[in-house]
Amino acid sequence: MKTILVPTDLSEYAKNALRVAAEVALRNNSRILLLNSNELPVYSNPLGEYNPYDRAFDEQYQQEVRNSLQAAADTLKGDARFADLAIETAVEPGSLVSLIENTIDDKQVDLVIMGTHGASGMQEILIGSNTQKVTRYATCPVLSIPLSFSKSGFANVVFPTTLLPDQAVAFRQLAAFQKQFNFNVSLLYLNDPASLKADDVVEQRALAMAEAVGLQHVEVFASAENVFNEEDAILRFASEQKADLIAMGTHQRTGLSHLIFGSITEDTINHTTIPVLGIPLH
Repeated sequence: MKTILVPTDLSEYAKNALRVAAEVALRNNSRILLLNSNELPVYSNPLGEYNPYDRAFDEQYQQEVRNSLQAAADTLKGDARFADLAIETAVEPGSLVSLIENTIDDKQVDLVIMGTHGASGMQEILIGSNTQKVTRYATCPVLSIPLSFSKSGFANVVFPTTLLPDQAVAFRQLAAFQKQFNFNVSLLYLNDPASLKADDVVEQRALAMAEAVGLQHVEVFASAENVFNEEDAILRFASEQKADLIAMGTHQRTGLSHLIFGSITEDTINHTTIPVLGIPLH
């Protein structure tokens, strides 16, 4: 893991995400790219004469943001543990989600870490959170960090999975993450999507997939009955296990498919109080 992208609006949510990113970077000898999206030109240009673009104001704004980003990096590196971290700052024009997508490709980003305060009600239905949108489109894993998370690492991870072949990607990414934090994994299997029928067959399949990629310390849990609301089941299970991270593969549905079927990963990000690692299954 060479490059970690931390999008920031300089809020407390983003500052907490940067703190977690520093912990991850320290264990991987990674560099951190601290990125702010300047959306002023994006929203000014289409309005033309009604809201003319003020270049001088924009340049002043960008310099103030650059100074704030550098101050955030300097504050972090004031901690002796993080003094030698490589932190690059950037202010780029563009809408946040598109800018993150492009940066992932241009900078060969391995992991995005974002603060999130979720979304609920009509906001969730019509707009959603930025972290939710990034998880939907990013080509690398996205780690969402709620403000309430104050730990320096992860000890207990809940891993909901269908045990279908496409989940091998999630197993592999989680195994790589485990090498840095050495956490226990509570693997959760709901509603028998792989048609395995018996609990012992579920356990055999799960442990075989884990062993194939070096995922260790795995305990398998299978639901005894069908679960209507899988998101609620995952959140309850995470609470019972005292988990400090939920890791999930995501199919990143978009358009009509997303509207009809939704995304359990995105719903979990919006409603949980612990971090979620969304892993694209492609």
